[in-house]
Amino acid sequence: MKTCELGRTVRQAWFLIIAGVFPIMMAGVSSGTDFDDVVVSNSFHQEGMSYTNYFKGNLGVGTSNPAEKMHVVGNLKVDGAIKGYGSAQFSSLSVGDSSLANFVMWNKMESYTNGTCESYIGDDLSITGAPQVVTAQYGNGLQTSTNNNFYVGYDSVAEGCIEFWYKTPSSYDRFECVFWGWNDHSFFLSHAAVVDGSWDGTGWNLAMWDTGYGNYIQTTRVAGRPTTSTWYHVAVVWSTNGIALYLNGQNVGSASGTPDPPNQNLYFGVEQISGNWGSAKVFDNMKIWNYAKTNFDDRTSEGSAMSTNITIADVTNWNVSATGTVAGARISDGSVSTGKLDVVTVDARYVNIAGDTMSGTLQLPANGLVVSTNQLVATGGRIGVGTSSPSEQFHVINKGRFDGGISFITNLGDVGMGVYTNGP
Repeated sequence: MKTCELGRTVRQAWFLIIAGVFPIMMAGVSSGTDFDDVVVSNSFHQEGMSYTNYFKGNLGVGTSNPAEKMHVVGNLKVDGAIKGYGSAQFSSLSVGDSSLANFVMWNKMESYTNGTCESYIGDDLSITGAPQVVTAQYGNGLQTSTNNNFYVGYDSVAEGCIEFWYKTPSSYDRFECVFWGWNDHSFFLSHAAVVDGSWDGTGWNLAMWDTGYGNYIQTTRVAGRPTTSTWYHVAVVWSTNGIALYLNGQNVGSASGTPDPPNQNLYFGVEQISGNWGSAKVFDNMKIWNYAKTNFDDRTSEGSAMSTNITIADVTNWNVSATGTVAGARISDGSVSTGKLDVVTVDARYVNIAGDTMSGTLQLPANGLVVSTNQLVATGGRIGVGTSSPSEQFHVINKGRFDGGISFITNLGDVGMGVYTNGP
């Protein structure tokens, strides 16, 4: 059995400015460190002194191996605007009804490589054994073999929530798929939180032990055992009011009392009493929250990490020229949906999206398209009203109304105003 334990990562970097002193604290800097790639220039203003830092190389905050010109591991807070000149890559996370700030950890459980499983938020998972990467509820997940552990150093708080997707292809019972404690046999060593720990196959239950075997609070059994090869959304919730077990968004068991989770690692995937009851369980999209979450409507979506490259050209006078492909983008107050470009009130500003085609629809405001000081010009092609296949430069199906005259200009000059028909 291969064992790989990842240490906890401290993802914080502090920049301290006091009375004009700007020390940059870096771990591992020796007297022979070469700072030739760092150029610092100072500028002075009436409000005081400010610094502008120029880095010829890459700047890493929370990482010693930056992959970009500026690479931040952890949260980045910007009080002000972010301006992009050139290519800017934006990533957005959508996680349902809760703020990103409420995350302790979010791991999609799909990035296992040589004992590591990287989390999108929070500490990475440490893994013993060699789980298989398999098709799961969303993309890939991890399937346990006998004696696999997924665990994270997590000091439990007064309240919290652990949610994940779970599937068992076997009929074995007495398998505890999430618990606090130790990785050998938490059931008899006090301090445990257990899901799918049915001894006699009559149903699911969640229990949290206090100090010593037999001193615990426990939910009532959930009728029926997990159906083989069926995905279940499981959530364990605790607070000073007690504990609760949620299956597929519904509260199916609760108990009063004050749980006392231990100051131990949080484990997933292995508490097997004997035999191979712990094998072939599949886990996907694990989230740990720092509050007693009760709304799991967002379980039907894994949450997105979407990236789109946009090249920003001329940004003067509100003239924004964007080239490239924006897949499924909606430009309206920063929201994103599918295949729509919403045009809002923009006064004299305009947006020019260059490219050969524009997929989807152009959704205009409810009051239509209003053109005031500028002109609406079609430099080529044809315009059809009531038809998608105009046969002339301007082709109207049904009636047209003109409040005023129509001027006809031919190669013979201005022939005046009137009505011309091709027939008697």
